[in-house]
Amino acid sequence: MGFDKGDKVENLVEEEDTSKLLIEIVSADEVRPVPLRFKFGSGFSMFDKVDAFDNDGWWVGKVTVQRGPLYFVFSETTGDEIAYHVSRLSIHLDWVNGEWVSSKKIVS
Repeated sequence: MGFDKGDKVENLVEEEDTSKLLIEIVSADEVRPVPLRFKFGSGFSMFDKVDAFDNDGWWVGKVTVQRGPLYFVFSETTGDEIAYHVSRLSIHLDWVNGEWVSSKKIVS
């Protein structure tokens, strides 16, 4: 996920020594360009696959409940369901054949 001008950007640090920046080595096929940000006319729907910004990273989950500006997102990876403000969510995009693809209709 990308950042807009003015967004606060924090650096990730090593758990053992928080004075050292976290460095992670990944293979070239795991590197993606920053996806564009989109507006969605009606917000998120039940079971939409979303990315939630938490703990300095974006995590994939599915919307399970909405209460006002809060969306509860279930992560299959961790088994947790966490409430996020809508501003911390983005529709999940997959990188397929050199382009970002979404199953949700995008409104510009």
